[in-house]
Amino acid sequence: MQDLSQRLRQAENSIPVLLLTTRCSMLDKLSGLESGADDYVTKPFHMQELIARIRTVARRNPTTVNSILTFERLRLDPVSREVTYDGQLLKIGRKEYLILELLLRHPSQVFNRHDIIDRLWSLDEEVPTEATVKSHVRSIRRKLEQVNASELIETLYGQGYRLNPAFLAPPTPQPLSADNFQVDTLTAQVWQRAYAKSLAKLSEIEQAIATLQSGSFEEPLRQQTIFTVHKLAGSLYVFGFEVAAQLLQQAEDELRQAIVPPETAAKLLQWLQIVRLELAGQQSSNIQIQTALLPPTCSKL
Repeated sequence: MQDLSQRLRQAENSIPVLLLTTRCSMLDKLSGLESGADDYVTKPFHMQELIARIRTVARRNPTTVNSILTFERLRLDPVSREVTYDGQLLKIGRKEYLILELLLRHPSQVFNRHDIIDRLWSLDEEVPTEATVKSHVRSIRRKLEQVNASELIETLYGQGYRLNPAFLAPPTPQPLSADNFQVDTLTAQVWQRAYAKSLAKLSEIEQAIATLQSGSFEEPLRQQTIFTVHKLAGSLYVFGFEVAAQLLQQAEDELRQAIVPPETAAKLLQWLQIVRLELAGQQSSNIQIQTALLPPTCSKL
C-alpha cells in the first residue's frame, strides 16, 4: 500500500490515502507518511475511530478541489474561493462557503442539519447546534436575495436543504479523468491480490465455526478466530464491502461473548455465506436471502 501511495504522489494525484496496517513501529509510521499517505492506522482498531479518521482525511484533502462548480448562474471557484451569481461577487463567510460547496458538489442530494454538521465541522472544532446551521443558511439566502436568487436553496420540511431543481437541472457531469481511471485501476489490482487471501481467511473462519458447532471450540482457537475475523473485517471495509465488514463485526461480537453456545454456529455460518457471496459479486441476485439473514445493525444499510 505504501508503494501505491508513493506512485499516486509521483503522478501528482492528491486523492486521500489512509494506510491500515499491522505494522506499528515508529519507523513504519514515518515510512508510510513519507510515502505520501495522509494518515496511518494500526490494527487492531475500533471501527468508529477508523470512520472518524476517514472523514477527517476526506475533509482535509478533497479530490475535486480544482473543479469550478456551477448551478444555474451560481458559480463557485474552489481555487480563488470566490462565489458569484450572474457575475456578481457574493461576500460570504467560511462556513457559508462550505455549505454552498457541499450543495454544489451534490446538487441532487438533500442534507439535513445533522448531515451538514457531520461533514463540515472537524473533530477538533466545537460541535455547533442545528440552530447555527439554520442561521448560516438564512445568511446565504439573504445574500442570494440581493441578486434575485433567494429561492436557489430549497428547504424540504422535515428532510433538509438542497439546490432548487426548479431553477435548472444539475450541471452536466465532467468526464472521468485519466487520474481517476489510474486510481481505479490500481485499486482493482490491489483487490485482485487481496481477494484470494480474503477467501483463504474466510475458509479458516468457517472451519473454526464448524469446530464450535461440534462442541470442541477451545479458547486458543476462539481467540485466534476473533483476531482473524477482526482483521478480515477491517480489510473488507477498506475495499468497500460494507455489509460483509459489518457482518464480520457482528460475528466478532458473538465470539467475544463469555459463553458461545454451539447453536450460535449455524447463524455465524449463514453470515459468512453472505460475506462469501458479496465478495464474489453475487449479492444483487441474493438480496432476499441477505435481507432475511442480516442482523439488525446491517439490515438498515
